[in-house]
Amino acid sequence: MGRHAFRLRRLRTDTELAEFTAHYARYSGYSVEIEYLRLARVFATFDGPDLVGGFVLNVTPPFRTLTRIPQPARARCEMEIDETDTQEFTCAWLAPSLRRSWRSLLFWAHVLHQGGKAGRHSVIMGTEVPALRDFYHHSRPRPLYVGPVVVDGVEKTGWVYQTTLEKRYFGILRIVRHRLGRALRERLGLPAGRPGPRTEGRMPVRMRVRAPLRMSAAGKAVLAQAADGGWALVTGASSGIGRAYAEALAALGVDLILTSDDAENLVRVAAALRAEHGVRAVAHPLDLADPSFVDKLPGLVDGRRVDVLVNSAGIGIKGPFTAADNAAYTDLVHLNMLAPALLTRAVLPSMLGRGRGAVIHIASVNALAPIGHSAVYSAGKAFLLSYATAVWHENRDSGVLFQTVLPGTTATPFQARSGSTRLPPWTLTPEVVAAGSLATLGRDLVHVPGLINRTYRVVGAVLPLRTKTAAATAVMRRSLGV
Repeated sequence: MGRHAFRLRRLRTDTELAEFTAHYARYSGYSVEIEYLRLARVFATFDGPDLVGGFVLNVTPPFRTLTRIPQPARARCEMEIDETDTQEFTCAWLAPSLRRSWRSLLFWAHVLHQGGKAGRHSVIMGTEVPALRDFYHHSRPRPLYVGPVVVDGVEKTGWVYQTTLEKRYFGILRIVRHRLGRALRERLGLPAGRPGPRTEGRMPVRMRVRAPLRMSAAGKAVLAQAADGGWALVTGASSGIGRAYAEALAALGVDLILTSDDAENLVRVAAALRAEHGVRAVAHPLDLADPSFVDKLPGLVDGRRVDVLVNSAGIGIKGPFTAADNAAYTDLVHLNMLAPALLTRAVLPSMLGRGRGAVIHIASVNALAPIGHSAVYSAGKAFLLSYATAVWHENRDSGVLFQTVLPGTTATPFQARSGSTRLPPWTLTPEVVAAGSLATLGRDLVHVPGLINRTYRVVGAVLPLRTKTAAATAVMRRSLGV
């Protein structure tokens, strides 16, 4: 970079916009159409003659971020937005060499300042990049959507937030505090601390992985054995909680057999785990909602020693009971209830013969009470909790560990697919769920991540059935926006 002033200006000509698109594609890997830029306000940062960063403010609906969201979630998001008073902040990027410098601070201050000058009072922001998601939290946003988004033809997990621009100057101060604190820690040689801005309090999603530091001796032994020539079979591994388990186990050196009905994403996840952790990761696209998958189990395991089974695959149906058809409920029962039982039945005998192994079921706090607008899904999770606990009791002295995980609302594509659009402040990330589960394996027969969820479990145990059903249904209706 040359020794020139770091400056920001608006781009107006097609030549300038074409240069912007080329740089954006180079540094972000994504494309943006010039037609979109012509309708928006495009700002770029220069280091001398070099274009080194930029961002787009769009005040003309339809907003590009929302077009990436599948229906009907898009319609629900559009209902939440006053288009006459909202702008879109998108296509933000900065050259990698500048992202940790004081110039990055100046760039983001420019972004927030220009956002407030555009004649609108609120802004929507969308991204599928975790680092940028963390940075958006400086503006204390309201979550509109968490779930699958399509970017350049590829489905990813994305986030869409809305924030008021009156908060932009407080956002600038939080940026300054965060950057100065990081620089001071680096100068003093202290630990890096938080990887991004603070996300507690009013933040909609917890970004940090919080798990007990001490793992039980039994849990350590099982995971060590799995890392020594064993395998972990993880269902629903293409995204969400299943993928988080696959990543956590791969980090421990455990080889993986991964299943999901999303073949494209599953293959990509397996390749990424092999490249990052050096483990063997085999992708087996499989629809567990089809009971005939049992006939394919021998080929799936293929003589491998399965030491860990994570039953994570599942679907949700939320809304009035009569709104879904028979086929949807049949698939739910097969995938959420029958598949975990049959998979456990297939791998448990060999674990019992060795006297060591682990079976983890991903249920839900919905198992703790009947919930209107989620009748069959909640009942299915209650079945999973009951069945898994009974199997544990039968084999409690065998050396095989059992655990049923009851996560609450978790920021995964599952939420959008099942109809939830409003995530509560205590929403967890999949990494929190997986890390807490593995850390308490062998100690917690039923693991409930998150203080709010644990409180709900305790309070629900003493409430009358009608009361806790009514309370849980009220929360469900709010999450569905009805």
